Amino acid sequence: MATKSHLKDNVLKALKEETLRGNNRIDLPSRASGSAKGLFFEEWAKKAIENYVRKRNLSIKIFLQEEFIREIVGELMNKRHTLKSIEKFLRDKTWWGLGNYFFSREQLRAAIAGRSVEYQQSIADLVIFYGNDLITDANKIIAIDVKSHELKEKEESRHPNIISAKRLLEYFNDILNKNPEYLKYFELWFIGIYYKKRDSCACILQNEIYLKDLFKLKVFKIPEINFDAAIQLQWHIKEMEENPEQTKEKFIKDLAIEVQKRWKEFSERRTREFDDLVNSILSILRKVS
Repeated sequence: MATKSHLKDNVLKALKEETLRGNNRIDLPSRASGSAKGLFFEEWAKKAIENYVRKRNLSIKIFLQEEFIREIVGELMNKRHTLKSIEKFLRDKTWWGLGNYFFSREQLRAAIAGRSVEYQQSIADLVIFYGNDLITDANKIIAIDVKSHELKEKEESRHPNIISAKRLLEYFNDILNKNPEYLKYFELWFIGIYYKKRDSCACILQNEIYLKDLFKLKVFKIPEINFDAAIQLQWHIKEMEENPEQTKEKFIKDLAIEVQKRWKEFSERRTREFDDLVNSILSILRKVS
């Protein structure tokens, strides 16, 4: 198999080539907003990667998150796994099966029962499988989070939410407690698709598509951590800086320390603000009473 670095290059080429082929317009229903709007970009990215893989006969498979859950559960059932052993396998034998970070209990139950597996937000929108056998190589997947952002004439200064730092650190803690060896398989990439809105269409710009590796990000460059909203890392994907030599262990350590440092600064500032507010109220009440 090609290296992950080579695979990353191929995925980015796939997305850019799709726009060069003229397939750079996405119809956006007028009522689509938030995560519902993102679904159209996830499907576009999946199709772009599929086209690229097929033309070059690459030995990888690409799934929407809910498709992957349905596929691997189906494979396990074909191998005569029981309902209980399917959940045990996913929870105990894969890096992505811990907790409910990657898929929900509802999705798993639906797949086991043979019902339709509905889309639910998770750590992954797309899944690239680069192994040979879906069960034997179940850990050989790359989770991809697809983010879209409209480019406007007057660009907003606020950075978009990327991922919850708290949830990410909890995930790392669970993996390190369960089996630190799983860390070598853990892969999470961010695809950033920037577009301009024309009528009801999103026009994707070929030179405004980006792909970043979570574990290569320079943590100290994170512009904002929003402690008022699920401790979200806020960062434009196009502005993320990577260190190709950075290890996963260093990233996790740096992220934990950075979040802790900024949390202390935030909480101390909020405590001062609240103290000032309460003291002002009490001072006025003493004067008027």
